[in-house]
Amino acid sequence: MRTYVANQSWSLTLSLILSLSVAICFFFMMNVSWSFFMVGVTAIVWPASSAACAFFMAFPRRYWGPLAVGVAAGYITGLNQTGMGYPLEQLGYLLANLAGIIVAVDLFKRIYPTNVNFQTLEESFSFIALICVLNAIICSALALAVDSAAAGSFTIGEKNLIWLVGNIVTNFACTLPFYYLLVRLQNAGKTSSWSRLRSAELIILSLVTILVMAEVFGHQHNSKFNLGLIFTLFPLAVWVALRFSHFVLSLWIMFVFLTSAFFTALGVGPFTYIFDEMTYSIFYMHLFLFMACSTAMIIGAINTQMRQKAETISELNKKLAELSHLDPLTKIANRRCYDDAFYVGLKDANSKSKPLTLIIVDVDHFKLFNDHYGHAAGDQCLISVATAIAENLVRECDIVARIGGEEFACILPDTDRQGAEHVMRNIQKSVAKLSIPHAVSPVSDFVTVSMGASTKRSSCSSDKMALFQAADAALYKAKDNGRNQFVGVDIHQK
Repeated sequence: MRTYVANQSWSLTLSLILSLSVAICFFFMMNVSWSFFMVGVTAIVWPASSAACAFFMAFPRRYWGPLAVGVAAGYITGLNQTGMGYPLEQLGYLLANLAGIIVAVDLFKRIYPTNVNFQTLEESFSFIALICVLNAIICSALALAVDSAAAGSFTIGEKNLIWLVGNIVTNFACTLPFYYLLVRLQNAGKTSSWSRLRSAELIILSLVTILVMAEVFGHQHNSKFNLGLIFTLFPLAVWVALRFSHFVLSLWIMFVFLTSAFFTALGVGPFTYIFDEMTYSIFYMHLFLFMACSTAMIIGAINTQMRQKAETISELNKKLAELSHLDPLTKIANRRCYDDAFYVGLKDANSKSKPLTLIIVDVDHFKLFNDHYGHAAGDQCLISVATAIAENLVRECDIVARIGGEEFACILPDTDRQGAEHVMRNIQKSVAKLSIPHAVSPVSDFVTVSMGASTKRSSCSSDKMALFQAADAALYKAKDNGRNQFVGVDIHQK
């Protein structure tokens, strides 16, 4: 009961925080639109709706009620500040904003129930179709209905065209940065590190973008040749899409869009030079930026998918390589890994004049064990013996491998004969501690092992075959001596 009350209290607190947060954000963004993006009596950019849409995307449906209240509070507060009052048309615009957001986000969340990162083409196209286009169509259509009701006749004017296109592009450019910020706040404990080189590259990109935007949109053009500078946005878009995260890409898109919209609203930039009427300047400015920035988003999604596929393939290849070097039963190295390690270790020992020891371990009378206890018990016996051997190879450079049915090999770099005998003695003790019953063994009532070791002295060189044959001969000598023992020999220079 106490836990339930605590959860209810926290849910109420979070609802209040969200309502206040979205109200402040909506109010602030309304003032941004009215201060910097007004053409006549129409705001050509409306990032308040994009910010609210990001809140609805980032939080579950149970918080949509408080979010809607927050949007309404922010909108009404903004209207009160401007002295517009609360005419029915303004309330209609508020409902149009909320209806477009809720319908579009609800459909999007039905397709993607959990938070998405928009790093696939499917997610990117769904975002454009639902969050950008459908949201804008619903909002603009309802706003048109409000205007028609107020005017007493159904008319589609330039303002409605600017609203529709402006909403689509604004949603595209401004929703994702707000969404990423909210998601990052929810995952505040997870941080990502940047290299100095990547940070320097981001600074260079930012400076180049500012210079390009200032040159292309920051003054009145008087030459058709200068208009070609608008296409410099495309290589910049490709640069940020291929080199940076989607969060950085979204921030870049928002900066480019808001900067160009601000200068166009002031009556400067390439589109005001091309078109005499401001309506057409704004329309084609929106259209051009949507094409440039959506291209960047799609390239970024394709690049991310390719990189993720490459990482997946690399990880699979790594796992396949590991599996190809592991014995499927005992999970230690297999014969292939043993051959590779033996070749590299012996080559290194010969070149650096260091000793190298090869130990061959054989389970005594394993065939009798298998016949008496069955193959399942035999497999478990091999697993236990392999584990006991591996426990005594404490250095990273030491390797134990299964090279036959009941035969194992240990490669010990930089290990002399005395060191090898110490390891074999410990292996013998570890196997004895297993106390695996072996009722049909003529050697012991429990499973035992015989071992043979050959050591290449540091002062001489040897080849793989000579070292193996010497270890194999030492193993057979241990068996001839009665098993459950070990024999070590030194290899002299050939």
